Amino acid sequence: MLVIRLFATLLWFGVSAGLLAYAVHDLNVRDAPTSSVEGTVIAHRQESHMSSQDPEPHFTYFITVRGAAGDFEFGNGR
Repeated sequence: MLVIRLFATLLWFGVSAGLLAYAVHDLNVRDAPTSSVEGTVIAHRQESHMSSQDPEPHFTYFITVRGAAGDFEFGNGR
């Protein structure tokens, strides 16, 4: 009985620690914005980029936001 109880305790804490480690790792690897801009989207565009190593085109999407401090342009590379 003691062996089963010890195994269950280790399993309980092991799974919890594993999930916590995965969540922390997932948050560290994300490329999420750390600030926000309040305003209105005034424009959006898409640019295509070709590479000599990859025959597939890569796209970058941009949005322009007009805020109180001026215009900001945000893009993501995909």
